[in-house]
Amino acid sequence: MKMEKIREGARVKIRYRLHEGSTEGPLIQETASGEPLEFVFGRGRMLPAFEAALQGLKAGAQFRFCLTPAEAYGSYRPEQVIRVPMELFDRTGEQKEKLLKKGNFLALSDREGRQHIGKVLEAGDENVTMDFNHAMAGKTLCFEGEVLKVTAPESSGEEEAPH
Repeated sequence: MKMEKIREGARVKIRYRLHEGSTEGPLIQETASGEPLEFVFGRGRMLPAFEAALQGLKAGAQFRFCLTPAEAYGSYRPEQVIRVPMELFDRTGEQKEKLLKKGNFLALSDREGRQHIGKVLEAGDENVTMDFNHAMAGKTLCFEGEVLKVTAPESSGEEEAPH
């Protein structure tokens, strides 16, 4: 049986560890042993540079690569730290305190109805300071792992596995 290579439309299963700065840097994320990341290659669900680094690999292949901030989630942009008026949060008392706890991530809609995820930095009496940068903006992301399975495009189906 021919070993399938990662290519457009193939269903891919990988196990990985994600570190910041270098593969020896702080661990940011890793897949649990029984829960690998599964995705259909080339469908726009993964970072383009991430897919480019995996393209052509076969099941059993080990990988190790880093993505610059520009290849990943962009530079950290200070203008994305915004003071949001307190009256936009329509909760009161303890509910509001829990919601606006430092470090919480909240979804807010802009005037066009698009949702943006922001991290609460500080909640004052009149404003909430929130950071709308991606949590990994400005970071070099280094991946190391293994390709567990590659299924040919014609037999992978079109449905994306949840992750």
